[in-house]
Amino acid sequence: MNLFRGFLVFGIVLLPFTSLRFGPLGIGELVLIINFITQRYRVTSISNMSARVISRFWLLFLPISILGFGVHVVFYQMSYGTMISAGFDFLSYIIVFICTLGMEHRLLSNSPHDDHHLSYHIILSMTTAFVLLYIISFYNESIFGLPLRYYIYFAPLVSNTHQAAMVFLPLTFFVLNFINKKKWVVSILIILFSICGFFMCIESGSDKAILGLIIGVLAFILSALFRNFSQSALKRGVIMLIVSLLLISPVFWFQDVSSFLMNSFKSSDGAGARSALYSQVWGLFELSPLVGLGPGPHIIISPPYFSDTHQTFFSAILQGGIIGGFLFIWLVFRVISISFNHPALFAASMSILVYASGGDLLRRLPIWILFVIIIAESNRKSNFKNEIALY
Repeated sequence: MNLFRGFLVFGIVLLPFTSLRFGPLGIGELVLIINFITQRYRVTSISNMSARVISRFWLLFLPISILGFGVHVVFYQMSYGTMISAGFDFLSYIIVFICTLGMEHRLLSNSPHDDHHLSYHIILSMTTAFVLLYIISFYNESIFGLPLRYYIYFAPLVSNTHQAAMVFLPLTFFVLNFINKKKWVVSILIILFSICGFFMCIESGSDKAILGLIIGVLAFILSALFRNFSQSALKRGVIMLIVSLLLISPVFWFQDVSSFLMNSFKSSDGAGARSALYSQVWGLFELSPLVGLGPGPHIIISPPYFSDTHQTFFSAILQGGIIGGFLFIWLVFRVISISFNHPALFAASMSILVYASGGDLLRRLPIWILFVIIIAESNRKSNFKNEIALY
C-alpha cells in the first residue's frame, strides 16, 4: 500500500470521531477531498455510472433540492427554515457527493485485487480503532482529554453516542466479509472483533443499535439461506418481498408502524419529541409535494428554530419531494439487491437502514463511505463468482 493510500485509510478511520474535527471539517474530510481532486477522471469512467450508485443518487438529488429551495424562497419566503441551515446542509451534501465520487472512482476503476486490498485495510483499521478504544474505556473514561464514554455508555471521541454507534454497528457485520480460511489467525481476530462489536452496540445505550443488531443477524441468516439462488425467481421474489414490506406496511398499518418506531427509539425521544416532529411531516410535504422545500431542517420548533425530522426518508421527501423520496427508495432497493448475495455485506446494509429509519443520515459522510465500500465489495465478489462459472 503506497503512502497516499495509507493516508487515505488513516483519514477515513478518523471520520466517525467528531471530537477530532477542527470546525465543520476534519482530517478525514480533507483527505477525501484531496482524493477527489487528485483522481484522473476519464470520460469513459464518468459516463459508466451503472456501478456508481451513491454518486448517481447525489447527482440527481442535489438539483432537485435546489429546485425545492427555489420553491421555498419564491412561494414561502423561507418561512420553514433559514438560509444559514439550508446553506450548511447543501454544502454538506456537496462534500458527501465529491467524497463518495472520489472513492467510487478509486474503488471501481482499479483492478479487483486493488479494490479489495484498500477496502480490507479501511474496514479492518476502522474496526481495530473502535475495539482499542473500547478496551481502553474500561480503564479510562477519556483519552488525551477526550471522552470515551457518556456516563456508562460507550461513545468514543464523539459528542453524541449515535455518531459512533451508527458506524460500529455495520462494522460488526462488515468485518466478517474478510474472513479468509487461508489466513486463520486473521480470521480468528476478525471473529473476536465482531464479538466486540456486539458488546459495543449493547453498551452504546442506543435502542437503534440493538434493533440494528437483531435485524442484521436476521439479514445475515436470510442471505446465507438464499444467496445460492442468484439467478432464480425465488431469490428475486425474496428481494421484492423485502422491498414490498418496507414500502407497503407503513401504508396499511401507519399508526402501528409509527408507534413501533417511536417506541423503539424512545430512549432518545425527550417527552414525545419524536412524535411531535413526525406529526408535522405531512403538512410540510403538502406545501411542495413534487420537489420539496430544499435542504435544511424544516420542522418548526419555535421560530427561528427548526429541527431535522430524525428520519432519513422523511428528510428526503421534505427536501426533495416525491422525486427525492423516490430517489431514496431507489437507492435502498439498489443497495439491498446488490448486497443480497453476500451475508456480511447484506447484514451491514440492513443495520444501516435501521439507523436511517430513526435518524437523519443524509449528512453522515462515514455512512456513505461504508455504502460505497459495500457496493464495491459486492461487485467484486459477484464478478469473481461469474468468472469462476465460466470455467
